[in-house]
Amino acid sequence: MSAFSPEENDTVADDASLDSVEAFEVDTFERVESPHAQTDSFWDWLRGLFSGPLDQRLDDLTDAINLYPEAPSNYVQRGEIYMQMGEYELAVLDFEIALELAAEQFDEDKWGFLSQTQRDQAEYGLQRAQRKLARKRKP
Repeated sequence: MSAFSPEENDTVADDASLDSVEAFEVDTFERVESPHAQTDSFWDWLRGLFSGPLDQRLDDLTDAINLYPEAPSNYVQRGEIYMQMGEYELAVLDFEIALELAAEQFDEDKWGFLSQTQRDQAEYGLQRAQRKLARKRKP
């Protein structure tokens, strides 16, 4: 039984954008590229934020923040990178900004689940960064 109606199946089957979808061979799990697939898709960029050298990830997140300064998730992710680098002061600043932005979005959202998650992540990151910073400042 299909999860989609016959009309939805026809829409999906006729969708030209399916040419750009990557597939995996079931037996080997090797990536099979469509000849029409773009090499630098949004998903490639997003995967790059979670892998690769810290300096490159930091640059990518800074670019994302410049493009979307109202997105708390970018500040949370950059704060996490600063934590890994031992830059606790910068992490605190990013987590504080993320917390403020997520709180504003939570007040504006009808449901607020995503905003609440961002607030929780920012608050948890801020607490961790403040503890690390306090330990670092002790003689």
